[in-house]
Amino acid sequence: MAAVLTTPDLSAKLTRFNFARPGGKSMQILAFWNNKGGTGKTSLAFQAICAYAEKFPKKRILAIDACPQANLSELLLGGLEGAGSHNLTSLQGNNPRRSIAGYFQTRLPSPFAMPAITPADFICKPLTFNNSIALNIDLVAGDALLELQANAIATLSNTQIPGTDTCLAVIDWLKDYITTLGNSYDVVFIDTNPSFSIYTQIALATATDVVLPVMPDDSSRRAIQNAFSLIYGINLPSAIYAQYSFTNKLVAANRSLPKVSLVVKNRLTQYIWDRRPRIRPYYRRLTHCLPRYFLRTHRSLLSRRWPMEWLMLETSKPLG
Repeated sequence: MAAVLTTPDLSAKLTRFNFARPGGKSMQILAFWNNKGGTGKTSLAFQAICAYAEKFPKKRILAIDACPQANLSELLLGGLEGAGSHNLTSLQGNNPRRSIAGYFQTRLPSPFAMPAITPADFICKPLTFNNSIALNIDLVAGDALLELQANAIATLSNTQIPGTDTCLAVIDWLKDYITTLGNSYDVVFIDTNPSFSIYTQIALATATDVVLPVMPDDSSRRAIQNAFSLIYGINLPSAIYAQYSFTNKLVAANRSLPKVSLVVKNRLTQYIWDRRPRIRPYYRRLTHCLPRYFLRTHRSLLSRRWPMEWLMLETSKPLG
């Protein structure tokens, strides 16, 4: 069974963020994303979900695995020693598929209007497969079928229909699904793929905030720049890209962009400590020059030394 690593007060930090959703209710929707692979997105998502569930057993938690690799799902369903891969495959054998791709499959014939569905058809209880997982965690599992669906979804989003914003209708698929859940959950965690493919854009458009893990190296510095270009349209190489950007699609529809709530610097003690300044000044310039893209209650997890296997945590002053 997969062990849970409890990082110091990380789950408590996540409770600081309270976001409005339609109907006047509040729900936290956190997406773990970086445009670079190997920064610890899935590991951090797994640890945060499990630690949060343990600390707040009355909170109803939904984990959504929006990555075709489905590693978060495998961990929650048992991991390597608990037949997580086999359990995931068994969910995909349901009719409809009990996964995010199963839901997306129902949207392909009805891309621009929400069809009548039973949301529970796509949700599983990880505890059924893995007795180390808390009772209050539900899962919409990942699915490799997402990659096959991606071309069809992207094509649908570019369809021209007078009077219909087809791109926004497709971008809202996951938002539509969460809306059908009503008040069933208090917190939603979304794990994502590093690519900025259509299914990643669907996930990020649904989230109210983003947890951005980085590594202490120059490639992560570039990844932060890429993330801000892709989500917020900053420093695009040509104005022609802005016309088709994720940013413009949402802003033109008067929709809010997700904001960075945490920047997590992972695996610091596995590298030379002197490399840390390469990221820190760059990150500080971003938070001071572009504060509107960060939550006002934002916290930076960037320094203090813990044992090597722990995340490195530091609380900064709130912006603004």
